Amino acid sequence: MGPVVSPPGISWTSWVAFQEFRIYAEDIFTHPRDSCPFLLGIDLDADEAFGKTVRSLRKRKLWSQEQLAFEAGVDRNYLSLIELGRNSPSIKIIFRLGIALDTNPSELFQLVEACMARDIKPPAS
Repeated sequence: MGPVVSPPGISWTSWVAFQEFRIYAEDIFTHPRDSCPFLLGIDLDADEAFGKTVRSLRKRKLWSQEQLAFEAGVDRNYLSLIELGRNSPSIKIIFRLGIALDTNPSELFQLVEACMARDIKPPAS
């Protein structure tokens, strides 16, 4: 088998980032209860969905909150409040978190949207 190359017109960096995103997205859909609280029938808002996504990405890297907070340059308590959905991070913090988590803000929001799109309501009784 030959070397792995990116498709024509796509940079190697973009291709690797896409593959990592694909693997994470597959994880959301194959282990939804671990990755996406919406599948439990819990009605979460966007802040909570964002926090759950950040927590999932952090755990995927096997990082503590302290480690992610250090890498992103934020206070650990603030990161905890973001993960709980009690605080809404600024654009600056979203970029810092994305860089620390080896993703960009658009991919971060795609994961949040994918999680929200999988929202399953409990059947009406």
